[in-house]
Amino acid sequence: MKKTIAISAAAVALSALFVFAQENAGKLPPLFAQYKSSILDHGMAALPLKSGGEARLTAKLSLKDMANKYLLTDKTFTTASGTKVNVSLTQAYDIKGDKERGFYFTFKTPSAVYFANAFEIAHLPVVKEGGKALLFDKSGDYNARFDLNSLSPMENKLVVEKDGAQVFSASMNDLAAAIRKAGESVHLGKTYSVFLVNKVVRDSKGAPGLGSDRMFVFVDESFHSTVIPLSAVSSEKTSFAFESDYSFAVRNGCLEIYR
Repeated sequence: MKKTIAISAAAVALSALFVFAQENAGKLPPLFAQYKSSILDHGMAALPLKSGGEARLTAKLSLKDMANKYLLTDKTFTTASGTKVNVSLTQAYDIKGDKERGFYFTFKTPSAVYFANAFEIAHLPVVKEGGKALLFDKSGDYNARFDLNSLSPMENKLVVEKDGAQVFSASMNDLAAAIRKAGESVHLGKTYSVFLVNKVVRDSKGAPGLGSDRMFVFVDESFHSTVIPLSAVSSEKTSFAFESDYSFAVRNGCLEIYR
């Protein structure tokens, strides 16, 4: 199965589990090695604008409305104290030689974002015990784990429990669809969900958090993503390699797309 999800800073991938499978050959289900990723974590090269007719404005998207919306999917649960938690996925971008461990499930409350490393919480009975305790509020710890029970990689599930009782469960397919649904929809030859995201980076102790660098992420219907750094888009129209018939500009707090 080669279906891939790549949500940059808000990217989705499972290469961590592929590496784990390599290190545990012979101990894992036969299709486990199908966890692979193609992380399109690159800034698109700007192209010269085509000469000819006047470009027409086709979309105008508020930067504020797009900002880190991937964190606010409709996959949620509520703690015993009434705190709403939105669940999503993302990727850290400052990983050097250790990208396999750079993928995280995210848990967004009204006051904070919590991260659980996908590699560390991967759970396969007998082979690997994984999980992480998360404290969202005064209601106590919740345990998150990534259950690897299915031979179909995208059907494996993130599970959250409280005192042994399940409060949340969603497959990778479910989370991928929810992320795409959370974005601003725009049609550029094909339909994309668009986000403006802060890169996820790790501090000196390895703890992930939202950094200051921002980028646009365009997620297509197959859940593949294309990244354009915000710094590469000026107030003047610039076209990019992934959709050369279109040009982009940032003006007055909006991303403007022209054709």
